[in-house]
Amino acid sequence: MTLPKQLASRITAFASVAALIAAGIVLTPEFKHTVGQQIPASENQVQNPDLGLVCPGAAIRVGGADSSSLGSIEQVGSAELNAQVSSQATGFAVTRLSGLSDQSPSSLGASLPARVAAPLLLTATDENLGPQGSWLVSGSQLQLQTADNFSGLLGAQCQLPSNLLEFVGGDSQLSRELLLVLTNPSRAESRAEILLHGKSGAVGNRVEPVIIAPGKTEVIALGAYLANATEIAVQVKASGAAIVGWLQQRVMRGTLPGGSDWIAPTMTAAKSQIVPGIMIRGVKDAREIIKTNTNYSDQQALLRVYVPGQSEAKFTAQIFGATAKTFGTTISDTVAGGTVKDFPLSALGDGDYAAFIDSDQPIQVAVKLPRTNKAKTPATDFAWLPAQPKLAEQQTFVVPASGISKLSLANSGTEAIELTLGTQAAQAAGAAARIVLPAGSTRVVELTAGARMVLKSPAKASVAATMIVDVDSAVAAIGILDYANQPETLRVSVR
Repeated sequence: MTLPKQLASRITAFASVAALIAAGIVLTPEFKHTVGQQIPASENQVQNPDLGLVCPGAAIRVGGADSSSLGSIEQVGSAELNAQVSSQATGFAVTRLSGLSDQSPSSLGASLPARVAAPLLLTATDENLGPQGSWLVSGSQLQLQTADNFSGLLGAQCQLPSNLLEFVGGDSQLSRELLLVLTNPSRAESRAEILLHGKSGAVGNRVEPVIIAPGKTEVIALGAYLANATEIAVQVKASGAAIVGWLQQRVMRGTLPGGSDWIAPTMTAAKSQIVPGIMIRGVKDAREIIKTNTNYSDQQALLRVYVPGQSEAKFTAQIFGATAKTFGTTISDTVAGGTVKDFPLSALGDGDYAAFIDSDQPIQVAVKLPRTNKAKTPATDFAWLPAQPKLAEQQTFVVPASGISKLSLANSGTEAIELTLGTQAAQAAGAAARIVLPAGSTRVVELTAGARMVLKSPAKASVAATMIVDVDSAVAAIGILDYANQPETLRVSVR
């Protein structure tokens, strides 16, 4: 019997496959994943379109107007707000946070207020998801205190929330009040752990973790844990929601107020640090007052060094003047691991300086800037200058409307750097001022009150900047910072 041709070919093919299977040489398909096996998650970088900054609001007063009201903690007066939001932002919102009050956070719309009393959240949105920065939103605040028990100029840069805040500055001697002020701008709770270090290392008096409710501000009086301490470093680790924070220092000299300051967080520990803005005034007046009253002995410039690691740090601090007539100084010394140590800068006369610090171990530093004028009552004020980060390629900031503001620029690099500084219109027209900073130098530029300035710097230049503000012999420091949310990592798993 003859089979049809199609059927015969199929039978032949089947027989061939059967023979190959029998011989064990048929290649079966390979599958990379088996049933029940978890496929590795893929990671994607996601940029938050919202950039939110928090301003602290008015100064904190403990004890009431006469310092005798036990348990009274309040924000007094209001601060001048100097802020800007880009016209390219696709959204903007101003929110008044609860702060120390029992009120719920409330929206103030999309307009920047002239003054701020409670903590303020400024939120700008860029739905185009371009690189974030101070061009999108930036701000600072300034408040002059003139009460009988509370004087001084308090300046603060509005902050980007973080889960780690580190401070170098302040003291808790008799009549020196040091407060840690923490604000939670989010809708979730935050738990803050506080670590204190002094000249002998970690402080034995443990601070209990602080729970910060959404929108609220918590104030911790550090004098209860750091009695009569002159060398202080503070670290705050927040779990849950990110927070913002400042140290507030207030000084009394007998019955006279002696100044106050918002102390900003310092840079992450590094082997190289820059402190611009050391504009010293009133050295002769300070020396004369100290001779007759030792309660003013802290009215001298000093460098504070903290070593967060366990190994001893050997460092060199070079203090350079801005002109040939301002002679700086050099300090080479060691600081034990885990400790804080102060170094007087008594050799510096009136003038403008910047500090360049290099160490064989990561360190954190700050400089105390005193201001003394015997012709004024009260005669003293001060500001703490934390080390500043290197400038971004473009930074936007608003000069305070009050007082005289000067920008201190410091170049720690080995090559000269050219920067441009001007309004946005001047930068666009190529008419901005050109500033050349030689290697290892500092320069001071006076700014126009209320101006919105754009500072441009070459990529990866070793330049940092601080704005120093004077109002009627009182002084405040405002760091020039850039702002950007770090992209979040989104893990995607297929099951």
